[in-house]
Amino acid sequence: LHCETIVELNHNAITDELKEKYNSQHIGGISYFDGIIYAALEDSGEWQHPVIALYDADTLEYTGVCYELPTSLQTRGVPWVTVDGENGVAYTGDSRNYTEIYKFSLTDFTYIETIGLSEEIVKIQGAEVFEGRLYVGTNDMTRAVFTVDPVNGEVTKLFDRIMYEYKLIDNFGGEGEGLTVLPMDDGTYIHTLQLGALFVDSSLRHYK
Repeated sequence: LHCETIVELNHNAITDELKEKYNSQHIGGISYFDGIIYAALEDSGEWQHPVIALYDADTLEYTGVCYELPTSLQTRGVPWVTVDGENGVAYTGDSRNYTEIYKFSLTDFTYIETIGLSEEIVKIQGAEVFEGRLYVGTNDMTRAVFTVDPVNGEVTKLFDRIMYEYKLIDNFGGEGEGLTVLPMDDGTYIHTLQLGALFVDSSLRHYK
């Protein structure tokens, strides 16, 4: 996680097939399970084709498998997806302000249920499942990180990524992105991605 060594690269992740069939233009929050990357694809600004596309995690190549989600739920695209492989389910949400998230079958992305949240979460950019809970990264005013109980929708705020007392450049623009949860030898386990003020740089932060 030192962000220096390039292991694999794919400059054509949104293939011509995906562009032609779904007008896919943007990849949102991704997730991983059992050798597969699950990627949220959007036809930005039109919101007619929210798609989950599957990629080989070793080669980063599109597998040719994707699932289009119902626009009755994903009314403003699909900015992120996270999978709980052990329980065979995936979670997504709509854009902007969240009062609920959606649960799908991991095998074919058929809709299972809607989970109401105990409090609103603003601008979720990505999420991961770890030890039965969802960890959520946002692009709200403080780039907050939350956990969500997928059983009852209980929301707990963990911390803000923006530290006003240190005047980090995040205060003057940029965007909070998603996160992953991975316990490391140095004691960190939440790792977040954020773009800088001019959208030409990015940083990966590690939290204990």
